[in-house]
Amino acid sequence: QRQFALYYQPRVDTHTGEIRGLEALVRWIHPVHGVISPAVFISMAEATGSIIPLGALVMEEACRQIKAWREAGLAPVPISINISPRQLDAGGVDRQLASLMEKYAIPPRLIEVELTESAMMSEAQGVLDQVAAIRQMGITLHLDDFGTGYSSLSRLQEIEMQVLKIDRAFVSRLGTSHQADVLVKTIILMARELQMAVVAEGVETVAQLHALQRLGCDEVQGYLIAKAVTAEEATAFLHKKLLPATQ
Repeated sequence: QRQFALYYQPRVDTHTGEIRGLEALVRWIHPVHGVISPAVFISMAEATGSIIPLGALVMEEACRQIKAWREAGLAPVPISINISPRQLDAGGVDRQLASLMEKYAIPPRLIEVELTESAMMSEAQGVLDQVAAIRQMGITLHLDDFGTGYSSLSRLQEIEMQVLKIDRAFVSRLGTSHQADVLVKTIILMARELQMAVVAEGVETVAQLHALQRLGCDEVQGYLIAKAVTAEEATAFLHKKLLPATQ
């Protein structure tokens, strides 16, 4: 019934504030209850299998939005799309992406895919083949929510993920204890050794931002920078620097 819409949260350079990408986040615009967070309905969609058509809708809408921005004469940044383990289990995600990129004439540099640690740990050959095919298409792969699942470092090397996103659970403790800073520093150093860029999620305070700048994190994302907004509002982000004036 067209009650789902994509919102976009910017990812910016930790030091300059220049926008590096937008994460596409689905929202349920309910006619009675208003905007419903994915925290409420995504687990239900996973359990019922509805996540498969919903995921397809998200992929298509993100591609359609990129085309709309390009036709408007804007220079869009990459949009990252979350792909669930259920979508990979169902198969054909790589073919869906290839078809959409052709349909909307989108170069692979403008699409990025975010995968959870649980998706990474799958032993199913079909899942691994899809991830490899997506990588070979020139699409950047993100490992989402790092540190909260069951990551295998050997699998990280095997699949050659390009971006590691530090989970907000680690970021929220920055500046509160020496151990928290050491953990984040260790994650960043590991990512460097694996030739991965690092994004910190859930950045909400200036103290967290300054800690991440000091530790050498590449990009940040969170309410301190900007919340997820509609496509119309996100258009204004495309040529702005978004770091707060705190330096």
